[in-house]
Amino acid sequence: MILNEIATILKSFADPIKADGMARYMKNKFPFFGIPTPIREDITKQAIATLQTQGGDTILELVHELWQQDEREFQYVGLTILKKYKLKFSSDFLQHCESFLTQKSWWDTVDILASNSIGSFVLKNREASQATLNHWANHQNMWLNRAAILHQLTYRENTDTEFLYFVLQKHKDSNEFFHQKAIGWALRERAKRNPQEVKEFIERVKLKPLSVREALKHVSKIST
Repeated sequence: MILNEIATILKSFADPIKADGMARYMKNKFPFFGIPTPIREDITKQAIATLQTQGGDTILELVHELWQQDEREFQYVGLTILKKYKLKFSSDFLQHCESFLTQKSWWDTVDILASNSIGSFVLKNREASQATLNHWANHQNMWLNRAAILHQLTYRENTDTEFLYFVLQKHKDSNEFFHQKAIGWALRERAKRNPQEVKEFIERVKLKPLSVREALKHVSKIST
């Protein structure tokens, strides 16, 4: 079983000293084995490669199992699997992602999942994904909101600006740090393509100071 193989590999490379530092960096929300990203990706590469012959449903079942494990590296392996096999997933992929976004939620998994696997899927399935994105944008769960805000980070000229500004305005008054930071981050990326558009949006819509600072961080350099 691939899960057992991955667990055996991770446990054999555990470093308690590094694990303590990683846990503290993540506010002690999760235990860690203490395996840095490059090492983790290298030592699990072969096990993950064996999934090449498996279907999308089987792969997603494994990721759900990884998400239930205690140590955070299991979820990181899950993210790597989702990225590597993103072309295997069918129309219900976002429903699976909603589970990943709302379980063991923190920025380290939510941001990667949103801007990578979810972003790639939505770009190829925009019409079919819209209802789910609207659901996330309007949800009471801030991590679903954050995923709706950040999923277009790498879209550049393919950005759906109507949805982008809809979801930003939806959460512009939030006092939640993770909303404010995400709004600023999304606008900062958009400003790389159209700084004037972002400036006009900020002038028109009253945002929290943190969002404005993040949004305009590099605008002067872009505009000159």
